[in-house]
Amino acid sequence: MALHAGVWLRWRRVQMRSLRWIAVLLTIGNVCGQDIVHIKQGGALRGKILELNKVQLRIRIPLAGGAGSSTRLLQMEQVRMIDFGPAKGELQLIAAGQKAPREELANLWNSQRGYLGLPNSNAGGIGLQLAGIFLATSERIDHVKARNLYAIIEKQDWELKRRALAKRGRLNALIKLGIAEEVIAEARIIAAEDNDPGLLLDARHVIALAEFDGFSKLIADNPKWIDDDTIRGEIEDRYNKLIDHFLEPFLFYGTESVAAARGLWHAAKTYELIGQEERVVECLTDIKKLYPQVSSEYPLAAMIKKLSTEK
Repeated sequence: MALHAGVWLRWRRVQMRSLRWIAVLLTIGNVCGQDIVHIKQGGALRGKILELNKVQLRIRIPLAGGAGSSTRLLQMEQVRMIDFGPAKGELQLIAAGQKAPREELANLWNSQRGYLGLPNSNAGGIGLQLAGIFLATSERIDHVKARNLYAIIEKQDWELKRRALAKRGRLNALIKLGIAEEVIAEARIIAAEDNDPGLLLDARHVIALAEFDGFSKLIADNPKWIDDDTIRGEIEDRYNKLIDHFLEPFLFYGTESVAAARGLWHAAKTYELIGQEERVVECLTDIKKLYPQVSSEYPLAAMIKKLSTEK
């Protein structure tokens, strides 16, 4: 019996330790789901924020032992900082990434956007995720929605990094919406002043696209440029500058896969304009081999087939 008693006691100790750990984990889970309001005079309130504006804050606080809850009203001048707990369904939607249901994510954004400028709020992260989903479609109206979302986050988010991401996203949305004079002007300002490599590449790409449009028109207006001494020098000069622009991400920023593949694609289109088919194929092959994660965005096979039928 002594042996059986010893075994039972050891099992009981293990069981009690497991129960204690379960209790700790449950407590952590509850705390993580709460909002924590830090008071300037010291201390903090843990619960669920029911109302929040520039003037006041109302929070529901659970009572000890699960005996209901109470509501506290604070003036915002009393608040030092807020740690926002995830809203209902927020963690699942964020984990879903680009596959998150648009309507549910939009509802979450609308419920959280009022907290955009408050430190520790994740409203900007939700907005960036939603804008990215809009930008990934082929619908112009979605690109407009993405641009507007990025503009809001760029101006109002409390976090510098997210404002920079929104600035880059807004420029990409403008690229998809088409090149306008004001877009080119803004891209020139960014290219001259900003230090973010990704944003710089995006801005320079906008400028290069505008130059490509002009170059295409020049070639169309001068189909025999190769034999025309009056225009050949200008075309060769503009061609070389365009190729330098488009290949810059590939040659010097290879880790920026989206920008590098995009530049190779437009370099291929530039080569195509002046009849350098071998270099077109080289660019398309580099996209397929080096950037397979984004190569599906470009009709590589269709362009190669077009080249073969034109020979």
